[in-house]
Amino acid sequence: LITVERHPLLSVRQVRSRCGRHPENLLARGVDAVLFEIIDTMVDNYLRVIDRYEDRLEVLEEQSFDMDVNEEVLEEAAEVRRDLLELRRLAVAQRHLLQPVARGEYDFVSETLGQQFSHVCDHLSQVIDTVDSLRETIVSIRDNYHAGLTRRTNEIMKVLTLYAGIMLPLTLIAGIYGMNLPLWPPSDHPQSFWGVLGIMAFIAGLLLIYFRRRKWL
Repeated sequence: LITVERHPLLSVRQVRSRCGRHPENLLARGVDAVLFEIIDTMVDNYLRVIDRYEDRLEVLEEQSFDMDVNEEVLEEAAEVRRDLLELRRLAVAQRHLLQPVARGEYDFVSETLGQQFSHVCDHLSQVIDTVDSLRETIVSIRDNYHAGLTRRTNEIMKVLTLYAGIMLPLTLIAGIYGMNLPLWPPSDHPQSFWGVLGIMAFIAGLLLIYFRRRKWL
C-alpha cells in the first residue's frame, strides 16, 4: 500500500502507530484492511474537525447577538466558512471515489470491507450535510451582526435627534434675542442675559424630563 502525501497526514500516522503496536490485528488482514483503516480514520478526523467548528460557530453566534459586537466576528466567521468549503470539497471528492469501492467494483477489496466502505460514504455524507447546516449558521451570524449594527445606528440617531430637539427651541430663542429689535426683557437690562439663560435652561429641563418619561433617553 503506497500513500502519496503533499503534507504528512494524521490518519496515516495514526494507522502506522497502531500497526507498530499490534501488527497482527491489522496487517494480517491484508492491504485492503489497511487502506480501509486509513480512510476510515481520515473521515473520523473530519467529524472531529466538524465538531470543533460547530462549537466555534456557537460561540460566534452568541457573540453576534451582543450590541457591542465588532467586525472580528465577521472576519472569524468568514475564515471558518473558507475552511468548511474546503472540507466539503474534499468530502464530496472522496465520497465520489469511494462509491465504486463500496459497490464492490474492485477485486482487491473484500466484500465485507466493501460494506464497511459504504458506511464510510455515509459518514462523508454526514460531513457534507453538517457543513451545509453550519454554512446556514454563518449566514445567521452575518444577519445578526448587521441587525445589531442597524440597532446601534438607530439608537445613535435617536439620541442625536433628541438632543437636536432640545437645542432647537434654545437656538430659536437665541436667534430671536440676537435680532436688533425692542424685546422683553430689554437687551440693555442688566438681568436680561441671565433671564434668557434661565428660560432656556427651564425649557431644556422640561424637554429632558419629557424624553426620560417617554423612555426615549
